[in-house]
Amino acid sequence: MNTAASISSPVTDSYYEPGRFLADRAIRKLVHSGAIRTTHSDALKAIEPASLDLRPIGVQYRLPSAFLPMAGQTVLSEINRLAASSPPLDTPITPDDPDVALIKLDLNLDLPPDVKAVFSPKSSIGRLDLHVRVIVDGHPRFDETPYGYKGPVYAEIRSWSFPILIKSGLPLLGIHRIGQAIT
Repeated sequence: MNTAASISSPVTDSYYEPGRFLADRAIRKLVHSGAIRTTHSDALKAIEPASLDLRPIGVQYRLPSAFLPMAGQTVLSEINRLAASSPPLDTPITPDDPDVALIKLDLNLDLPPDVKAVFSPKSSIGRLDLHVRVIVDGHPRFDETPYGYKGPVYAEIRSWSFPILIKSGLPLLGIHRIGQAIT
């Protein structure tokens, strides 16, 4: 279920401090306002005390290498240009795969102009020896969005030790912080 509404700015809430971890009530407000949207029927169940769990959806895209989109480039345009294959989401990712798996996350953002998001893998992901990082349209840095980002979010995944299966609904990453621009 998509929630869609405009948001003035979550950074004015008394429980929000720029650059700090988000409290669950701040995340709830971002979900209710439409600044954070998912297709999950109950997105509020994905809210943890200081993060929102992000889950994969759709298919994998196998790319010959990692990339960062430059200004004006969308991740989807690079997928269309570079993808060697598009196996189902639950196709194993193995250490001997020469390709990088790229998967769309069940998250679309519509952040206010003075706000950016910062992502990090769930702690269990690192214990499984997976390398997971986020990329977004038009932003040449991993694991964050630019201020005022509007669009989809993707995860790049590599397994270093053993084959893994990515299942729809499996939390891979969390959106932990929202930063306010320094003015």
